[in-house]
Amino acid sequence: MNSPCYNWDRSSWLSSKEYFQELSNQLIDFLDITEEKKILDVGCGGGLLTEPLSRLGANVIGIDASKNNIEVAKRHLKKGNLKIKYFCTTPEEFQSTVKFDVILNME
Repeated sequence: MNSPCYNWDRSSWLSSKEYFQELSNQLIDFLDITEEKKILDVGCGGGLLTEPLSRLGANVIGIDASKNNIEVAKRHLKKGNLKIKYFCTTPEEFQSTVKFDVILNME
């Protein structure tokens, strides 16, 4: 399996948005995203993974404990005309009636 995960270099990961994007693309391919998929992105940050999932048609909710991260994600949301719900909360405090097909916790 040819994956950047096996050649992980902390310094390149921290300094390279492209590295994260490539990892995200591989994950998206693996998940076989369809419009019916309901996804929870825990620790969504500014939405770097949440947004591509939504663009592919998934119903995505992003949560993050950082108010600043959620504000950044919501600003991006306005630019992209995507239907993502963002909440500033911890996984322990998050409540939802949605039954998720996929739960991601990437960081």
